[in-house]
Amino acid sequence: MSPQRPDWLPERQDPNHPVLASIEHCEATVKMAKLRCTNCGKEEHDRKPLQFCSRCRSVRYCDRECQIMHYRAGHKVDCATFKVPPLCRAFSIELRADGPYPEHPIFAHGHSQNSVGAWVSSGGQIDARLAHYVGGRGPGPGLHNMAPEDAFRALPGTSGPFLGLIILVQNRQDPKTTGRVVVRGADIIAVSTPRGSDVLLQGRKPGERILSIEDPDNATRSRAGFHATHITIPFVNGKELLKTNGKHSFIVDSATCSVSLGPGDYAIFRLDYWVGGPQLERDYQALERLAYFEIPYTDVDGKACKFQTKVDYPAVNEWYKDLKEKGEYEYLISHYGEGRTKLYTTGLERLAVLMQRLNGGEQ
Repeated sequence: MSPQRPDWLPERQDPNHPVLASIEHCEATVKMAKLRCTNCGKEEHDRKPLQFCSRCRSVRYCDRECQIMHYRAGHKVDCATFKVPPLCRAFSIELRADGPYPEHPIFAHGHSQNSVGAWVSSGGQIDARLAHYVGGRGPGPGLHNMAPEDAFRALPGTSGPFLGLIILVQNRQDPKTTGRVVVRGADIIAVSTPRGSDVLLQGRKPGERILSIEDPDNATRSRAGFHATHITIPFVNGKELLKTNGKHSFIVDSATCSVSLGPGDYAIFRLDYWVGGPQLERDYQALERLAYFEIPYTDVDGKACKFQTKVDYPAVNEWYKDLKEKGEYEYLISHYGEGRTKLYTTGLERLAVLMQRLNGGEQ
């Protein structure tokens, strides 16, 4: 006998339910963007699929004429400067229909001189609390392998030590003249501001390797560099690797999450940094104490390269403004809509009742 469906969980056939409207909006937005020409807005049809820009994969065209017009009108610069990430359901920056915010805010972005770039977005909990356990699959301090007493302390609504992020890295080199680059995910480091180092280091995991990086503006000060405690590659070129047990022909070393990217190719990394301490509870408190993320890669000639994606503090402040000024509930409503907020708050209420009963309270 199947369990009874809770009244707050909708039937899949109810398209007007706020939960489904919230969850499905992102998919609909990306699908519409893929089905229309970026230049003229003409819809795609079966006989003539739209073609995307081979370097950035962020725009689609119905024919060569539209591509040339759009390129001359501004895409030449936008593509070269990594203005927007490739169009991907797993990293959508389009504004949601039920609010003024995107599904994935951009907190940092940058690119190298030889056209490899990256964008950094939130990958943590919906309530913006630092997590108790890592969000990726595989070995690591996940909820599935925590001691029971630690698992109870890790319930939603409480803060832990992990800052969860997703970083999309793309190769936009000329497909006619260049080959593949290799991005080593395990060496992507989060670098603190000089003033933020002490606070971030208060949450240092015993035995964790911390880099000391000289501050270029003041030789007497240093920054702290953090390697991710846990890292996975959930998507390559928009394809979910969960369905292939993490395997893909582009992954050259799964232990270090190293991926080979040809021109136009991109990979999404899911990283968890152990930075939470007694003074930090929310994601923005950690982000405000970070200066940049350093992205390492090996170029087509085997040369070790790296570039920085600097934290965009105005973007961080804008995203978390409602949380700081109006509180958690208003932040959830404005950023995630009524449906997902209801799922989250209902879950917290049920967990509170369960914990009370487990602790010998109401029967």
